[in-house]
Amino acid sequence: MELSVVIVNYNAGPALAKCLSCLMSQTLQDIEIIVVDNNSQDGSLAILDDYPRVSIIRNMANLGFAAGQNQGFRLARGQYIMALNYDLYMPPQFLESLLIGLKSDNQAGWACGKLLNMSPDGKMEKTIYAVGHTLPLNRFPKLRGNGDVDCGQYDQREYVFGAPGAAVIYRREFIDHISFDDQFFDESFFTWYEDVDVDWRGNNCGWKCIYIPDAQAYHQGHVGERYVDPFLSFFVELTVRNRWLMVLANELELKHNFSLSIMQYEFALLRYVLRERLLKAYVRAIYGVYTRVALIQHKRKSILKKSLEKGCF
Repeated sequence: MELSVVIVNYNAGPALAKCLSCLMSQTLQDIEIIVVDNNSQDGSLAILDDYPRVSIIRNMANLGFAAGQNQGFRLARGQYIMALNYDLYMPPQFLESLLIGLKSDNQAGWACGKLLNMSPDGKMEKTIYAVGHTLPLNRFPKLRGNGDVDCGQYDQREYVFGAPGAAVIYRREFIDHISFDDQFFDESFFTWYEDVDVDWRGNNCGWKCIYIPDAQAYHQGHVGERYVDPFLSFFVELTVRNRWLMVLANELELKHNFSLSIMQYEFALLRYVLRERLLKAYVRAIYGVYTRVALIQHKRKSILKKSLEKGCF
């Protein structure tokens, strides 16, 4: 088995069936498909009866995106493992192009392609969703190229900081190397930024992420998400918390944690949460970091040890 594809499902609705249909139409067919369901209540799993080759893990509760992906990765048999969101349309050669690109570079531990935006009604757009991740000095991760009109400016194969978890292929050797406590994705994150945390750990441990522009797909994103309370408070709490969890674990020169750029961003964020009356969510986020100090220290030691072994620090 060359490639395993892991999809975490949570009330995906008809998007899951469309995603599986795309997978069945790929030119690369030596693939294993694993769907991890986080206790969906919308009947979206019913369509899996039409896909007997799909393996299913059924959770009795919503364990989060990170834990769900880890479950699928542990079950996977492929030498390469893909994290895939269900809200993508993939042309038939997408998987093959992305996998060939990753296999061609032994320094690369993971790879991403060109993701363009797709409207909720399935219209394919010319604007870019992401062509990798970037991590500015303020340590607020960004989707590289997000919102740009695709005019060929990102048509060069190159190394990037990291890859969005919407569609990314990882080498098994990379997964084994940077995992800690049998976790590839940090399950304390639950969801959001767990892919950036992997990016950062991978860079710290001497690996590279390669961007393959020939691998092009379309991403809708944020299916079912409405940025009003209570979801907005939940979003602010987890993204603030998870940003600090990854900074404190991965920023190996701690003096950079409190640089002017980081604090300027934090003060701007505080103004936002006060204006939008989200201070309680922010306080819960900081408390969530405080209660995970031991985990941060343990994880940081693991990253630092591997970084030193590779001569990266």
